[in-house]
Amino acid sequence: MEMKIIIGIAAGTLTAISAVPQIFKVLKTKKVDHVSPFMFVILAFGNATWIWYGTILQDLSIIISNAFFSSWTSLC
Repeated sequence: MEMKIIIGIAAGTLTAISAVPQIFKVLKTKKVDHVSPFMFVILAFGNATWIWYGTILQDLSIIISNAFFSSWTSLC
């Protein structure tokens, strides 16, 4: 399997599972008051991987959209 395909799969997986820590926290505490910080860590790694993937493909739309989303994630 080509490296760019592996990176694309990793990026998709990380962003898809980013909410899992929050789901577990809500199920455990029965409260939705606080957001799990680990969710943002996973999401940041997912976004960084998407940017890497976009760079490999030279796809500006992937790079820009994920750079924008990464900046919003870092504010949280």
